[in-house]
Parts: sequence; C-alpha cells; structure tokens
Amino acid sequence: MLLHHAYLASDLLSYEEGLRPAVAAELIRTLPLVVAAKMVGFYLAGVYRGNWRYAGVLDFVRLAQGVLAGSLISVAVLFIWTRLAGFSRAVFVLDWILTLMLVAGSRISVGVIRDYLVAHAENGRRALIFGAGGQGAILVKMLRDNPALGYRPMGFIDDDSAKTGTIVQGLAVLGNRRDLPRLIRKHHVDEVLLAVSSYPADLVAEIRAQCGASGAAVKQLQLTLE
Repeated sequence: MLLHHAYLASDLLSYEEGLRPAVAAELIRTLPLVVAAKMVGFYLAGVYRGNWRYAGVLDFVRLAQGVLAGSLISVAVLFIWTRLAGFSRAVFVLDWILTLMLVAGSRISVGVIRDYLVAHAENGRRALIFGAGGQGAILVKMLRDNPALGYRPMGFIDDDSAKTGTIVQGLAVLGNRRDLPRLIRKHHVDEVLLAVSSYPADLVAEIRAQCGASGAAVKQLQLTLE
C-alpha cells in the first residue's frame, strides 16, 4: 500500500491544477506496473532479505538503492510503453523521494514503537548499568532485544563526570559510583550490571560492597562477538 500511496501522491503534487481526466486514467492504468517495478527493484537490492529489527545504516543504503532501482525500471518501462507522453518528469523524482520516506519511516516506526514499549515495561529486574560507553550501550540494546533475560534497565552509572546527565540508548547517566546507594534506593534497583569485564579488582570490590549494603546484587557481564 505504501508504494501505491507514494505514486498517487507524487502525481497529485506534480499537477497543482489538479489531475485532468486523461492524466488520471493514465495514472490508474500505469499504477500496477510502477508498483511491480518497485518490488523488482527492492528484490534486486536485497531489501526483502534484510532483518529490519536490527536495521543499520547499510540497510537504509540498500533500501535507497532498491527504491532507485525500482524508479529507474518503472521509468524505462513507461518510456517504452507510453514514451512518457502526458507525464510530468517531476512525478518520478517525487515518487522516489516519497517511496523512500514512507518505506524507511514504516521500518523505523516499528522499531521505535517496539523499543518504547520494551523500555517502559513494568516487569523485569530493575537494573543500573555501570559504564556508559560503547559496551554499556550494546548491553542495554541486548537486554531490550531479549526480554526473556528479565531485566529492566533504569539508567547508567559512570565515573566520568562529563557523562552525567547525558542520554545513552534513551537512558540517563544518573551519576557515578559514589551515588550508587542513593540511586539504588531511589529507583528500587535489584541489580547493578557491569558492562565491562576488565574493571580493576578494587573498583569491582567497592561496587559490590556498596551494592551489598544497599540490598542490590552485582553481576559482571562480558560482551563478546562470535
């Protein structure tokens, strides 16, 4: 349906004075062909093989390539079929832009809604993440992607004072290790998760002592690439 809407909207935007009956008839006649061409372009670019749950920059580059391929195929077929008689050239530019925006937006919105619902779920052990760097961000994403692990990340702790108040993966950096007792009580934290396995032994011992006195467990996690 998004492919239909993009083509129809691009035609409506290209003809400010409104669609003449002849143009409207040609639009309806060519709509199935344009949609089929876009689907072929998506297939050739590998868009349908992508896992949009874990979409990244390269996935959106592939999507843009697929939309472009579909647009070029549709223009080529329409040229052979109609010589583009009666078509505004702006239609195809607008169609490419609208298709990319609508399809990319639909992919992004699904992930955003899912992440929002997971982040605001009330179930799971309430956890603080010690370490607001790259591995901490990966850990939060892993916990959200795997709700069966049973964690609800509440925020980050980091000894770098410059990070306090910043947002990582939608969670605030709430303070440093000296704030642990207060934050554990305030957020009813069940566990403190250490995102990096190479913390000095004395640091880990201090964190464990503070958490133990506040009634929170400590778990040291190591993220590895397999």
